Amino acid sequence: MSLTKPKRMTVMKLHGYLSVFFLMLMFIYALTGTLYLFEIEGNKTSRSVSFQFDSLGLDSWPESEKEALKIMPSILEKVGEDKLPSKYSDRKGHEWSALDRSILLAKTAEKDSVLVTVSHSDFMRQMLMIHKGHGGPLFTVFGIALGIYILLMMISGVWMMIKTKPMIRGSKISALLGFGSAIVIYLITIY
Repeated sequence: MSLTKPKRMTVMKLHGYLSVFFLMLMFIYALTGTLYLFEIEGNKTSRSVSFQFDSLGLDSWPESEKEALKIMPSILEKVGEDKLPSKYSDRKGHEWSALDRSILLAKTAEKDSVLVTVSHSDFMRQMLMIHKGHGGPLFTVFGIALGIYILLMMISGVWMMIKTKPMIRGSKISALLGFGSAIVIYLITIY
């Protein structure tokens, strides 16, 4: 099946428009991925403050997010933060995070106090968080769309090579070299 000239032009335009649309996100992924390989992750500044339970109106550690949320307004005021980030995790205690900052409420060695750690990320670290999939739901959807776009572009590239007779031999050699290189690099890496 070959494309007629108008259909081919439509496919080329679609390819071009989508490429330009995803250009900025591709740049973010390429730059942060490359820098991450050299262990350049951006900076995160943190400060921690310890609070006694009784100063927060607590008798014991707040076990649920709901209990922890009751004391957070007074903690936010004491640490100089205006609002709590929206994403919640209970892996390290009670942690609320956003792309640019996080607030962690954690247990301490003493049984009658909590440690609050406020962290702020610089621009580079925020871009790395987007790369790692921690940019929030909108960046997740955007990243998935980018992945689908890249997959479709790879498939269309292979399809064009298979359907263009002068390029069939070269595309087979290129495919073998690509697969072979990936296998050799993997074997070198694990040994």
